[in-house]
Order: sequence, then structure tokens, then C-alpha cells
Amino acid sequence: MGVSDGEFKKVYIDNFTATIAGRNAYKEIMAIIITLRGKMGGRGPFSNRDVNYKVYINVNNIRSDQIPHLFFLDPPDEKIKHVNIFRPAACGDLGKNLPHLCWGEYQNYWAQLEPYNRTLMALIKCAETVLKNQNLSSPAR
Repeated sequence: MGVSDGEFKKVYIDNFTATIAGRNAYKEIMAIIITLRGKMGGRGPFSNRDVNYKVYINVNNIRSDQIPHLFFLDPPDEKIKHVNIFRPAACGDLGKNLPHLCWGEYQNYWAQLEPYNRTLMALIKCAETVLKNQNLSSPAR
């Protein structure tokens, strides 16, 4: 079960730039590409600099207790310093290896939510929280 057009439109109300990347036979949105604001991260002097991250998210099973994978399209891996972003791994939908988000404690948070609270906006807010507040003990980088 994907995301409805109505749920997707709520993303625009909060001023996110997003596009639909795929639909299923029932016209539900199965994947999106969205730009999220976060911090550059890392341990250098520019770690708190704002960065736009363009990400791909397959929202096909967004209501399940497994938080969706979030893959980074831009900036490229060699420019990513954020410690909560893993090195490239297989993104089957796009047929290439891409950096992906280390959800950390949000994996458990997502699993504990009721399915009706596992929304696209909730997912985006969790991702932004991770990208704005890096965990320096993260195993990702």
C-alpha cells in the first residue's frame, strides 16, 4: 500500500520540494524524490552548515513496521560528511549503489507507531531530525 495523492499534497503545504517517482496499478504513489534540509555534518568547522539533500524514498510499504530506506541522490557520496549517512549500498529500484540514511533510534520509534501514524509527513520529519542532528557515535561514516 503506497501513499495517496492527498497525503502527498500535505508535503507541499510544509514547503518541501517533492516529485512522484512511481505509482502502482491502483494509482497509489510508490516512490518519491524529495529535497530535505539538514546539516553538512562531519567533524570539521563547517559541520553546522545547512545542506540540501535530494533523496529517493520507496514508500510502497510505508505503513509497515519497517521504516523505509532513504537513498541520497545529491550531494554525491564523496561530498557527504554527515555521520548518519552510510556509504553506498544497492538501491534496487534505481539499479545503482547510493548512500543511505542510518535511521538509528528512529527504526524502533517507527515500529512502535500505529500503522495509521506511519505517514509520509511523519517519515519526512524523522529524516529531517536525523539530518539536522547528527549522532557522532553513529556507525555510518
